[in-house]
Amino acid sequence: MENDVIDYASWENLDEATIQNEVTALLNKVGNVYTLLETMVEKNEYEKTEKAFSDLWMYDLAPGGWLFTFYNTNKRAFGEYADKGIVPAWYAPLPHDQQKLYDMVTQYYKDASGLIKPVEKLREIMMLLPLKNVFKYMRTAVNFELTGFGTELYHQIDQYVTDIDDILNKTDNMERYATTSARFYEQNSRSMSPDSLRQGYRQARIKDHQATVDAYKVHEIISPNSNGTYTIKSNFLAEMKVIDKYTLELTILPNISDDLNRTLADIPKLNESLRLAWKNSGSNIFMTLANSLIHLLEVIEQFSKDGLHVWTCFKDRDDDSPYCYIRKLPAFSNMRGWGSFMPLTGDPWLDGTAFYNLFKNAERSLGEHCSQFIYRVHPELR
Repeated sequence: MENDVIDYASWENLDEATIQNEVTALLNKVGNVYTLLETMVEKNEYEKTEKAFSDLWMYDLAPGGWLFTFYNTNKRAFGEYADKGIVPAWYAPLPHDQQKLYDMVTQYYKDASGLIKPVEKLREIMMLLPLKNVFKYMRTAVNFELTGFGTELYHQIDQYVTDIDDILNKTDNMERYATTSARFYEQNSRSMSPDSLRQGYRQARIKDHQATVDAYKVHEIISPNSNGTYTIKSNFLAEMKVIDKYTLELTILPNISDDLNRTLADIPKLNESLRLAWKNSGSNIFMTLANSLIHLLEVIEQFSKDGLHVWTCFKDRDDDSPYCYIRKLPAFSNMRGWGSFMPLTGDPWLDGTAFYNLFKNAERSLGEHCSQFIYRVHPELR
């Protein structure tokens, strides 16, 4: 099998169509990779892109691929002579058709030799690129955008937390506005039976409590129940669960800045080498290949820059969406807490947001608060 590969790549067994077809096949694979890489995050096609990307550096651009096999197999026949513009001593006795074949392959060999070192470096860059983790950071940012979780929602969440904390800690002030229950007691305390008074008073107090909640912006996401409990609206809780999922995914991802900075530092010199290979190419097909590799490198560079930007924004907790979600809510700095509704002390960068549990605790605490409020003034009606 090994001899078949060597024979196939040796200049004596080649023709121009075969070389052109092999380079064209490589061209198509390179083009497919940079096209996939350009749209991978937007189209959410990591698996497809990763396979093409890995196959390219592991096989097609590797020592076992056609480019290196062609170069290494014919190195003895051309290596000492092609760059100097001379031919070996055994060239003269060759039949004319063999000499023509040798001459034809010479130019392709020179073009291939100019790409060997740059391709080796390109493979190294591709091998060390943290493709999956960069994709996950960038895709998380896209997911926030697609679901509409922007800065407006972040500030709404912060306001809701502030509102709930204020409601839970203003029991004394609530009495001044508990007019429904005060009026009910005044009008019916002497005429109703104890059971009817107790039941009616309870409902009036529940209405007073709910009126206080309704006075806050947080009422937008709260559904009051007739028994004095509260339910956070399911669509809002579903959004909180999704945000928690996205932020939790970030907590398990590694620091990608070192790898990306190294990649970006290596690219300029490699770009120069590839452009030199393009400039020195004597055949259109290898010139096109060099140009395609240059474009692949440019796409890798842009992907790395974009990934580094997203990572840095998440790490620095920028004000813009979605990076603001990695910041602790400003409300937590002044939050007093009540019952199970307490500020989250964890760092979202390390622990995620846990908004779902926060608002479920708010739901429970509002119900407990209402229960305590109901008979706060007339405990005899318990």
